[in-house]
Amino acid sequence: MLGLPPSSFYYQPVAADPLTLELMNAIDRIYPRPRPTFPNPQHRVYPYLLRGVTVDRPDQVWCSDITYLPLPSGFVFLVAVMDWFSRYVLAWRVSNTLDAAFCLEVLEEALSQGRPGPG
Repeated sequence: MLGLPPSSFYYQPVAADPLTLELMNAIDRIYPRPRPTFPNPQHRVYPYLLRGVTVDRPDQVWCSDITYLPLPSGFVFLVAVMDWFSRYVLAWRVSNTLDAAFCLEVLEEALSQGRPGPG
């Protein structure tokens, strides 16, 4: 009725245990070193569909990204949908879980907003 998923009402956040926090901090300390990545030859290579495309107007190309933000008590996930041309953030959310519903809610919000502002 309110347009909110039922899981929003029943979920009780749980703080990460100290061992998990210690491991995450250790990983963060060693993560920045440069390491080349090599594709697995068994994985399908998808073509880059925007090669040669000139993005010259709002609402032509959108992008999305997910990252995590470390906090003193754990970490949260940030997902954002952005218009490439104007660099306007159409929708974003922070969550302490990374589930498909969280990401879909952000996409649905971006789609309902319509066109981004001028660049």
